[in-house]
Amino acid sequence: MMIKHWTKFPGRPHGRFRSDGVRVTINKKGILYMNQKAWALLGHPRAAELMFDKSRSVIGIMPANPDKLEAFPVKDKTGTKGKQIFASAFCMHFGISLGRSTGQFNEIEMDKDGVMNLTLTTLSAISRGAR
Repeated sequence: MMIKHWTKFPGRPHGRFRSDGVRVTINKKGILYMNQKAWALLGHPRAAELMFDKSRSVIGIMPANPDKLEAFPVKDKTGTKGKQIFASAFCMHFGISLGRSTGQFNEIEMDKDGVMNLTLTTLSAISRGAR
C-alpha cells in the first residue's frame, strides 16, 4: 500500500466569487481591499485598527476613531464601490509578505468583540504576479 500525504487546496477556482458575498484581499504592497459587504460588516468605519495573532496567523480589523494615532484610514478604492486600507507598515512590522501575488481571504469571521478575523493560512492567490 502506498502512503499518500494529500494537502487540500483551501481556495476556490478563479472566477467563482459570488458578487453578493463578503470579500477581502491583500496585495504584495500590503493594501487590504474590502468590498461593500465587508465594509458594512465592520459598520462602515472611516478608520480601523489592525492587529495580528501570530500564533494563529490571523489579522484582526476593528473600527477605530480616525483621530487615534494607530488608526489606519479606510479609503475609497477608485473605480469600485469597495474600500482599502494601506497597511504596509503593519505588514512590515509583523513580517507579512505575499511575494508577487494578491491573496483572497477564504476565512472571514466577525468575533463577539466586533473584530473581523482574516486567516492568512487559507489565503488563495488570485493573481499570477509578474508576466
